[in-house]
Amino acid sequence: MIHNVALNCIKRILQKKIFFRIKEKKFAHDIEVVLLAKKLNNEIIELPIKWVHKNDSKINLIKDSINMFFALIKIKKNLVDNR
Repeated sequence: MIHNVALNCIKRILQKKIFFRIKEKKFAHDIEVVLLAKKLNNEIIELPIKWVHKNDSKINLIKDSINMFFALIKIKKNLVDNR
């Protein structure tokens, strides 16, 4: 299972270029932000984080994996359609 954790540190100018274009409203929105930033030729850097696991997570492995899969398809389609 891939754990996706995003910390979005985005300049205000870039926010204005990206956030109005976001179509995904659920938990895949951070992926869409990164892909839109890359599409607009912005530099993306990775920063280390300290992950703390919580046993009482509300993530459902099956349901949320399926939802993420379809969200990624939708994001990809939106990026291709909006060239």
